[in-house]
Parts: sequence; structure tokens; C-alpha cells
Amino acid sequence: MISKQEAMEIAFSIPGQTWPSELGWIYERARHHKTKLYIDVGTFCGRSLWAAAAGMSSHGEGGRVVAVDNFTLQEDPVWSQGVIGLTISMIKRRLNKVDARFLKTSSLDAMRHPITQGADFVFIDANHEYAECKADIEGWSAVACDGATISGHDYWPAHVGVMDAVNHFYKDRFTVAPETRIWHSKASK
Repeated sequence: MISKQEAMEIAFSIPGQTWPSELGWIYERARHHKTKLYIDVGTFCGRSLWAAAAGMSSHGEGGRVVAVDNFTLQEDPVWSQGVIGLTISMIKRRLNKVDARFLKTSSLDAMRHPITQGADFVFIDANHEYAECKADIEGWSAVACDGATISGHDYWPAHVGVMDAVNHFYKDRFTVAPETRIWHSKASK
């Protein structure tokens, strides 16, 4: 097990767009809610994946993290896939009782995959266009377990598609974590 400070330093060293406050929120959410299955949709290089895995490791019970990305939106998909491979290897080596998997597929196909069923924490950071983001929210809310945390990145004016999709689907049943661009709600069946 590693300390939160070390976990956050490592997370911030992984390429990505998540702020330190956002990485801390993901870590704490995974830790305090004793996450068993975390799905990271639109993983890029694995910054948020590492934060969740470290939080899961710190609660001592472990679990599984699953990275989902098809890399169609990446400038250099070969480089991104190499870095996510390194992040997953680091999770397996450094974080006690956390299994890490990678699905190189679309979000929709990942929703149907057996290893994603029953997720209790989903973080959506894939396509930021309205229709695609809304489809991700609807789909992952349906396959996650009842009461799961459904969350996502980039709820701010630079990504109107994300804001509109979240507002449309959840109306007033979501929260934006303080000092972050992370929206979150609960899945209900």
C-alpha cells in the first residue's frame, strides 16, 4: 500500500487533463465507498484509473479497475496505448489486491463485456459531444449496479456537450464536486 500523497504524485505524473483536486476526489470516492469495480471510460493514459486504483488499494479490500478506450480520438494512439499499458502494469505491481484490465473497444461494446457488469463506480471521460456523452451516461447508468456512482469529467463551459448531456439526463439529480469539473450521481434501477 502507498500513501495518498505518493499515489497523487504518481497519478499527476501520468499524462492527462485531470487536475490534482479531481484526482483527489476520485481517490477518496474509491476509498470511502469501498469500490469493488471501477470502470474508466475514455482512459487515455490512465491518470484517473491510477487514482481510483490507489484509493481502492488504500481501503484494503482491493477490487478491479477496467480501462475502456478505443483511441479513435487520440492524436497518437500507439503512444497512448503504450502509456496505458505501463499504467496497468504499475497498478498490478504496486497496488495490493487491485486487478487492472484494459478493453480496447468502444464504450458501447464495453457495456456488454462480462468484466464490466455490476460496476459500483463509473467515470466517463470519452467523447464530449452531446449525443455520445448522453449515450454513455444512459448506457453505463443501466449496466452499473443499483446505487453505483456514475460520474464524469469536463462539466464546464469548454465542453457544452457534456454539460447539456448531464443536465438532460439527470436534471437536478447530480452534483459537481467542489473545485473540480467532475459531475456525479447515483445509478438507480
